[in-house]
Amino acid sequence: MHSLVSIVSGILTAAAFSGEKCSVFVFVSLVPLFVVGKRRQMAKNVALFAFSYYVILMLWLYRLTAMASPIWLTVGIVVIGLSMAFLYWLPFHVFKPKGILEIIAVFTLADMMPSFLGPLSFPWGRLGVILTPNPELIQIASMAGAVGVTAMIVAVNVLLAKAVRGWQPKYLLIAVFIVCGNYIYGSMVLKNPIEQRNALRVSAIQGGIGSMGKWQATTDETLERYFSLCEEALVQGGELLILPETAFPMTLKGEVLDRLLEFSSANQGEMIVGGFFREEDGRLYNSLVNLRNGTRYHKQKLVPYGEFAPFARFFGHTNNLSFGEEILLIQTEVATVGAMICYDSIFSPIMRQSVKDGASLLVVSSNDSWFEHTPALYQHHAHGIMRAVESHRYLVRSANTGITSVIDPYGRVVDTYPPYSSGVLTADVYLQENITPYVKFGDWVVYLALGYLLFRRLHA
Repeated sequence: MHSLVSIVSGILTAAAFSGEKCSVFVFVSLVPLFVVGKRRQMAKNVALFAFSYYVILMLWLYRLTAMASPIWLTVGIVVIGLSMAFLYWLPFHVFKPKGILEIIAVFTLADMMPSFLGPLSFPWGRLGVILTPNPELIQIASMAGAVGVTAMIVAVNVLLAKAVRGWQPKYLLIAVFIVCGNYIYGSMVLKNPIEQRNALRVSAIQGGIGSMGKWQATTDETLERYFSLCEEALVQGGELLILPETAFPMTLKGEVLDRLLEFSSANQGEMIVGGFFREEDGRLYNSLVNLRNGTRYHKQKLVPYGEFAPFARFFGHTNNLSFGEEILLIQTEVATVGAMICYDSIFSPIMRQSVKDGASLLVVSSNDSWFEHTPALYQHHAHGIMRAVESHRYLVRSANTGITSVIDPYGRVVDTYPPYSSGVLTADVYLQENITPYVKFGDWVVYLALGYLLFRRLHA
């Protein structure tokens, strides 16, 4: 029975991450898990929660049957679920929490565990990101990051579970106080005007070319599609034009590069284009390049089994794509751009380093056509919203088939372009220079939680 209830919590949490209207249910989705979570069984129950949660999040992989058989996709989904179950189980097994604060600390640490696997890291299901449709509830992220929002969510669920188990109204009141206090704080923050000294008119280009389509289209067809959209952006007054990830699915060289450079030099707006770039040392990268001055960013986090094969060297093989060795900024005439390519945007350290190095604007260039019309499309976009709040920067998102959007420094979506269509989203953004506590200090909530747990263990 306890196992079934834990699985139900995973299903409810996945449902909360399935769309904007469901997000607040995350405040109660963990209650069943904690109600039945006796100390000796808690590690097992949390593992079952994590397994069911991530398996449901990954069901979109069945959209890739053109690339892999359903059997292999099922194996992949199960492996991801088992991996996440182990990562959540481990801190509960080690620390065996018993008090309210200990449970909050251990679960907060468990939520971060998928970030600690190097090239195999996969923090897709961070609980704090679920609340991004509600700007008032995530403003603490500028101080404590997504993990701080996670800690708040877990605290509310633990307190509600405590209230339900023995009908102790004081815990219910504390939970209500935390939610209301956080909402009031967020509402006050949102009343603060955004500094509007340095304006820039940006155009995010949505080519409307799916993952299969862009490989099937001829070079001329792809170039003409994007040249036409860029001309539309220039008519709308775009000063900085941002194209999607691998908008040109080829190495940026030869005739392709010459035609891009010719178009760029003939027009006033600067263009940041996505494609494959080979450096002088021969390494090939998934990159974003400013055609005007050549400054570029190489993707830091490649998708396992999609862009690189883990342990390839062990089997005597090499990967075609290389990981970006350092986080480079893209310079424009007006802004210093901190770029992220697709998968990069779910990792806050990339954003933090970019802003520390002087980024005044964030850009996410992505190819989300793999997701089709599944919740994963919304989930990936939600991570971009969180990065904007954590950094207090405008974030411009250009995706092949959507979601293309402009997000303000408080995580409010200024505008979006309809998914699975072709067009241009143009908006005014304002360059920001302040450094948030989260950018400066990082995931201090995790270190605080770990320090508290170690202190309790040493003095038990």
